[in-house]
Amino acid sequence: MDRAVEKARGTGIAMVGVRHSNHFGIAGYHAKRAAEQGLIGVAMTNAGAEMAPWGSATSALGTNPWGIAVPRGSGHDPIVLDMALTQSGKGMMRWFERAGIPMPDNWALTPEGERTTSASDAMDGPLLPIGAYKGYGLSLITDVLTGVLTGSLFGVDVFRDDTNFDVAHTMIAIDPEAFMDRATFGERLERLLEDVLAAPPIDPARPVQLPGEAEQRLAHERRLHGIPVE
Repeated sequence: MDRAVEKARGTGIAMVGVRHSNHFGIAGYHAKRAAEQGLIGVAMTNAGAEMAPWGSATSALGTNPWGIAVPRGSGHDPIVLDMALTQSGKGMMRWFERAGIPMPDNWALTPEGERTTSASDAMDGPLLPIGAYKGYGLSLITDVLTGVLTGSLFGVDVFRDDTNFDVAHTMIAIDPEAFMDRATFGERLERLLEDVLAAPPIDPARPVQLPGEAEQRLAHERRLHGIPVE
């Protein structure tokens, strides 16, 4: 991402591919590296096949997460959208399994292709995409922009060989100043955010938040007070 930022300062927009890689951690972290330098950052990766294409019960695509970060003015954390393209992951399902509570029935299928609220019954089945067929489409295109385009592995081959995971990432940096001066961009962005945050909440105790706001607030608290461990 740092290389993409460097290139984007001269061209306005830059895209850098990574191949023959491994698990890249938190998508938002890489996107935020650009935002901390004043640019919009987009980070995406392919991953081991855990998602079934819409209409199937056989995994063929990864959770293929995205991170998108937008810089704000002084004193504000950036907006950070960080999401996988599945409704949930096996890690969260294991948490539900250990806690002995039912999971939502749109998280995963049994190996036979049935919906279930039992994490145990779905642990060997495929994950379901966000937004039904829309998430499947996003995951497919992400694999094109990462695995296919960079020359790395893609689809069912990613993470299959323990000696060569060959994961692919794509990092995009966008300099707002290629479109308008920074002050104008910042003013327009804040007007949009004011409209969004002013939307009346359904529950007054839970006001509208920006993507990544709760996580970044918690990160600040943890830096001050430490991290509790069960």
